[in-house]
Amino acid sequence: MAAADNLEQQLVAIWEEVLQVKPVGINDSFFDLGGHSLLVVRLLDRVRELLHQDLPAAAVFQAPTVSQFAQMLRQPTQQLASSAAVMINRGQADRATLFCVHVLGEQMGFFKPMASHIPDQPMIGLSADLDPTHAGDLSSLERSPSSIFRN
Repeated sequence: MAAADNLEQQLVAIWEEVLQVKPVGINDSFFDLGGHSLLVVRLLDRVRELLHQDLPAAAVFQAPTVSQFAQMLRQPTQQLASSAAVMINRGQADRATLFCVHVLGEQMGFFKPMASHIPDQPMIGLSADLDPTHAGDLSSLERSPSSIFRN
């Protein structure tokens, strides 16, 4: 599907540049086209440079297509979860959800290769966001469940 407006056209160009894939459709997933956590950083750098939007890595996981990402950018009042919980694999509804915790922050792309081997398994990535400067201090991990599942 073709880009509907200038924002989507700009995002398609950014996706194509970062992924080195042409053409990119507005409904193609960044991750299905070969995107991974290192490319998420490049993508967000280009978005920051060209569109003057500073977004957390979780934004790409929450809105992995050009269409979804553009919609997110059009709603500046929408609060993005900077870490919290991110859907990695939708999977099948009749299967139990696998929760994967990454303790170094927002690197949910770390779980994508595993998810590709179990496509029917629902997976949610959780970021414990531990502060490495406080080694041995588990208070941030103890607070994680309440912050992750807040309404």
